[in-house]
Amino acid sequence: MASVVSVHHGYLPGGRCPPAPLLPPEARPLFGSYHAPRGQSRDIAWVVCPPHGWESIQCQESMRRLADELADEGFHVLRLHYDGTGESPGSDRDEGRVEAWLASVRAAISAMGGIEGVRGVGLVGIRLGATLAGVVAREVELAGLVLWEPCVTGAQFAREMEILASASPRAMKTEGDATTSHGVEAGGNLLTRATVTALGGLDLAAGKPRGAPDVLVLCRDDRPPIAAKKLVAQLAREGTSAVLEQMPGFKEMMTYPERAVPAAAMIARIRGWAAERSALATTTGALVLASSAEHEGTRRRALRFGPDDRLFGVLTEPRERPSAPKRPVVMLTGGVVPRTSVNGMYVEMADALAARGHVVLRLDVSGICESPPAPGAPPNDPHAKSLLEDVRAAVELALGESGAREIALLGLCSGAYASFQTALADPRVRRLVLLNPEVFHLEDGTPKFSQTEQSLATSYYKQALRDPAAWKKLLSGKANLRYIAGFLRARAKTAVRTVKERLEARLTERPQGLAGDLVGLLARGVAVTIVMAEGDTGHAALMAQLEADLPRLRREGFVLDLTPGPDHTFNDFSVREPLVTRLVANLAAP
Repeated sequence: MASVVSVHHGYLPGGRCPPAPLLPPEARPLFGSYHAPRGQSRDIAWVVCPPHGWESIQCQESMRRLADELADEGFHVLRLHYDGTGESPGSDRDEGRVEAWLASVRAAISAMGGIEGVRGVGLVGIRLGATLAGVVAREVELAGLVLWEPCVTGAQFAREMEILASASPRAMKTEGDATTSHGVEAGGNLLTRATVTALGGLDLAAGKPRGAPDVLVLCRDDRPPIAAKKLVAQLAREGTSAVLEQMPGFKEMMTYPERAVPAAAMIARIRGWAAERSALATTTGALVLASSAEHEGTRRRALRFGPDDRLFGVLTEPRERPSAPKRPVVMLTGGVVPRTSVNGMYVEMADALAARGHVVLRLDVSGICESPPAPGAPPNDPHAKSLLEDVRAAVELALGESGAREIALLGLCSGAYASFQTALADPRVRRLVLLNPEVFHLEDGTPKFSQTEQSLATSYYKQALRDPAAWKKLLSGKANLRYIAGFLRARAKTAVRTVKERLEARLTERPQGLAGDLVGLLARGVAVTIVMAEGDTGHAALMAQLEADLPRLRREGFVLDLTPGPDHTFNDFSVREPLVTRLVANLAAP
């Protein structure tokens, strides 16, 4: 795996989406992650064109692993963020999305082709990224082209996103209608009606790559690649050397990020295929990325900080600082998702707060996304032992950059836990916003058998008691007795603690447990808001802990903001848009 210093994050030199009839009038900076070659460099550079939206979150670890493997082979590699995605400024709602994404790929090719010693650039595209790569290959002569489980047409991708959208909570309420007035909302991302129309014009079979580069079409092995076979046959008829291979691993990498497994066999094949078509470079250069970029009055800076510079974050700040420092904000995501959040709402909020004069830090904690794990720790652990240390480092950085004396924290799920614990320990935290928290305290360092999980398990077992099949499973020894025993111990422990807290509350006339912690924060002058989706798994557990003390907490300033729906990450636009407005106003409040 790559070391921290061999991967550089920032904005492409001259890599701006050029103005075009349907693009924004001002060119916008493009973000990328550059993996420098290790050892003797090769004469080909590669650009990794990611999937779109939720799919890019799912396979993020595989994309990093692919770039690392290619860099180990001696290649210069760039992982690209298209215009309006990830850390590249813009929005799903902007006009000309498809043309902007194609322009992003062209700009990345230009940047990588300018490295000394590089004689050609190849593209690796995944899913819709393969569609974009194949279309650009008709315009720009490439040194190689890898189409990884490609959407042969843009219409295919749009249709698949409609299917994904039809399974959303919002669509379930509207009899499966996948479209809204905005367009297709899938996995927290938006394809406007104009974007869907533009995607319909993309077809990899509509032309051949310029200069006839070698093409590897790499497909999953658990489905027949009907459209890909037709594409390869057509490319061969037109004189392009194209080969189709099916390999395992795609299904395992395209799942929930916390369960995703890098597609090792596919990655190894791409590395070997690329190595066979390159030579050692006679001269050696490197891509120099700009650590910051300005857009619409704000500046984004890519930073390494914390223990051993292990942590990666993006600081969004006003281009012109206010005369008096404003309270900075640290934003923490939940689970195994990047600092942008699943649907990019953290980027939107950071831009809005920076426009109001605030410094905002979004970060990947240790072991998540671009931040490697602490020494000896496993990756992808949202509750790693280093978590609170990471947040302390982020607080120090944000305060130092802003010049302020107090700070605001916002966190979702595991990020809410880290924010809450940091607020309890650090008197400089004066505003706290917790989104769908599930755990507030970890007695044994793990969220297993938290009160949220106990609440869910209790509901399940109550139903199971009335189910003969469940009793048959238990008596046959097929039930997970270890889990059941652990649940019962945790449930008994919680019951004892609850009785104890209630007795102490009566004797001291002061709430105990979570309610007592909140009372302490409020008494210290901390503005505390908890935002819960009404159908979220943590809602019932939260109410069980707070309901008796909620009137008092509200009198003392506590805000419980209940939003409709069961969406843990607020992917539904009808919920997220007003929520973002409220959160920005909350975090910017004096």
